[in-house]
Amino acid sequence: MAVRVGINGFGRIGRNVLRAATMAKAFASDAYAQLGGTAIQVFGGIGFTWEHDIHLYYKRLLTVAHALGTASDHLEELATLAID
Repeated sequence: MAVRVGINGFGRIGRNVLRAATMAKAFASDAYAQLGGTAIQVFGGIGFTWEHDIHLYYKRLLTVAHALGTASDHLEELATLAID
């Protein structure tokens, strides 16, 4: 929250930076969700899902996705910024 207040203090430039950061967060959260799902498919296809630590990474990925916000959360924030 303090970062948002600091960025918004710059006025118009701050709004553009905040919008760009929100778009980047939405893109990144979509990308790592797809990447994790693809990794599980690849390792599962060759039979190494439980022998490799990929399932642990995938669980962490899901936890981080909910802790930091999903793509829809960030897009909702972006819509709110666009309206203001």
